[in-house]
Amino acid sequence: MPTAVMEQIEIERDTLGKVLKDNRLCVPVHQRNYRWEPEQITDLFTDLAGAIADKSSPEYFLGSIVVVKRPDGQLEVNDGQQRLATTAILLAAIRDHFKQVGDTTAEIIDSQFLSAVDRRTHVPTPKLTLNLNDNEFFIKRVLQSEAKTPAAPGSHRRISRAAQLAAEHVAAIVAPYSKPDALQQLHNWVDYIEGKARIIKVIVADERTAYIIFETMNDRGLQLTSVDLLKNRLYATANGRLQEIMANWQTMTGVIETLPKPEDAQLDYVRHVWISENGHIRGRFLYDRIKEKITNVQEAVTFSAKLAQNAVKYQALLNPASEMWRSHTPAARQQLSLLATYGVKQLRPMLLAALNKFSANEFVRLLDAAVVWTVRCAMCGVFGGSLEIHYNRAAKGITDGEIKTTAEAAKAMSTIIPDDERFRNGVATARITWEPLARYYLNVLQRTADGEKEAQYVPNDAPDVTLEHILPENPDASWNYISEADRKAFYARLGNLALLQSTPNSKLGNVSYDLKKPTLTASKFSLTQEAAQCNEPWGPATIAKRQEKLADLAVKAWAF
Repeated sequence: MPTAVMEQIEIERDTLGKVLKDNRLCVPVHQRNYRWEPEQITDLFTDLAGAIADKSSPEYFLGSIVVVKRPDGQLEVNDGQQRLATTAILLAAIRDHFKQVGDTTAEIIDSQFLSAVDRRTHVPTPKLTLNLNDNEFFIKRVLQSEAKTPAAPGSHRRISRAAQLAAEHVAAIVAPYSKPDALQQLHNWVDYIEGKARIIKVIVADERTAYIIFETMNDRGLQLTSVDLLKNRLYATANGRLQEIMANWQTMTGVIETLPKPEDAQLDYVRHVWISENGHIRGRFLYDRIKEKITNVQEAVTFSAKLAQNAVKYQALLNPASEMWRSHTPAARQQLSLLATYGVKQLRPMLLAALNKFSANEFVRLLDAAVVWTVRCAMCGVFGGSLEIHYNRAAKGITDGEIKTTAEAAKAMSTIIPDDERFRNGVATARITWEPLARYYLNVLQRTADGEKEAQYVPNDAPDVTLEHILPENPDASWNYISEADRKAFYARLGNLALLQSTPNSKLGNVSYDLKKPTLTASKFSLTQEAAQCNEPWGPATIAKRQEKLADLAVKAWAF
């Protein structure tokens, strides 16, 4: 670490309680929201309980926090807000218990650790102020104990859940004791948090130094585990353009946090944007590569701008209902819906690059091709790193202008996508255990058999059509001629599956093949009708024979 940075650092031994008690703390507006889930919250409470019960250990160390000393005397929390906020939530729950039993200790805990009353205005001022998104909810739900405060999805829900868990934890502390002893136990907890829940407080002069400290403390052989490391790298490189980079980062997170598992989604997103511009990189090496490539303020600004600009497009790739697809053909929504069913992350950098480079029509052609590639790879067990490398090379080729059409992308992918023979063999032995995919495959094969063009581009969107396993999973005695091993092996084989309208299907159950034949014959689907025309007992041989025919259709349906 540079000497100039070291000269701006103060290091103090402190406790979580004293940091809350002796300071006015604030979380910067650009810092992330409250993130702890029940697992992290209960871990902290459990660790404290174990430490309090262990009389042989006088103190318990809970890591370090990094703060910036502001001109107005406040300490700006750049690392440690989750521990501080959760400790404040626990102290608020202890305060609430004292208040419920009519003990004035509640007022003392509130004034010492949670809210200081302004001498002039007599208005309570929080000892800890969270970021712009969380602070008002934190004040109402935790500091003011308004349990009915509406909690929106995300960080507000997590804060409310933390308050609930803290209340339950306090109730568990006092449960074994009579009132006087119970209150003494809570006093012991407050004493421990104030006197023995040790942390190291690292005080720095400015945000840039805080980011460098945070990066150094987390960068000793660490693989990428948190999007905060990436953010802080950009902030530490910002110099005079920090506000611009902050604004770009906030724009990006505001969009990506609407996706499921937002922290994981942010990591995926940053990596996929990087790949679309720079080519393949494994997740564990991404931070090192960004650190190596982004070395000055302009590079940091440029990359943060790309993160902001691409966020809505990336979100749309995961959301077929997005308004973005209004300008595309209806096929785009259908294809994205199908790709979402498969959940193939490896495609995203290539599709993101194509959104930026291809026309709307050419992008839909690429989606069509991506569906074919995905089905072929899934049927033949082509997954993992090799497939990802090919998609990532195609992404960079599109960004660099080396790949300008879907045909050129297909040529680039041809060495990894299964050819017709391999695909046919894969379909001929495939077991489909997930019903939505099985319905889709049979729907496309039926449309192909009916002579429809581009049948593979229409997902199974008929709710009145259901899936029939001709050999049932739990057959009655009429199926005893098939061994248990063969039943398990062939129950989910594609050749054993058929589409039926939902009303007749509900009556078939586990009865014999002969009893199912009339319903199969009456079906409007020709492939289902053919399944009823077998003159032999339905079993492994007939299932395999039917599946061979379906495999021939599959080569036509998902033509490469």
